[in-house]
Amino acid sequence: MRYGRARGDIAARLASPAAAIRDAGRNNNLKGNVMAAYMVVLVYLDKSEWVADYVANVPDILRKYGGEYFAVSERVVKFEGDKPTPDQVALFTFPSIERMQAFVISDEYAPYKDARLAQSNATIIGFEPRP
Repeated sequence: MRYGRARGDIAARLASPAAAIRDAGRNNNLKGNVMAAYMVVLVYLDKSEWVADYVANVPDILRKYGGEYFAVSERVVKFEGDKPTPDQVALFTFPSIERMQAFVISDEYAPYKDARLAQSNATIIGFEPRP
């Protein structure tokens, strides 16, 4: 098991990622409004010394802000574009953009973020799906 998910759970989600993402948004509905936000992380590793400590500690911090790992993979295939292919891609769910931002700027997350930034580069975006 990696990142706290059973292998079968990841396989089931990856079998139909668009449907899984759509359903995750529906499961968070409140009076018809989607109450979910998604974080996409593209990681470009320089060094990986930070990874073990990050993986051991960040999931618990993430969950305090309502975040959940949706999918993480080092098997990344680029189909279009001239930007470099990332070494890892991760997708997370949060109850809202505000909770996502609270996680990203939290004091608890700061030392792990600093370690990641010192040894890698990442593009991190958050979005809320259209209603």
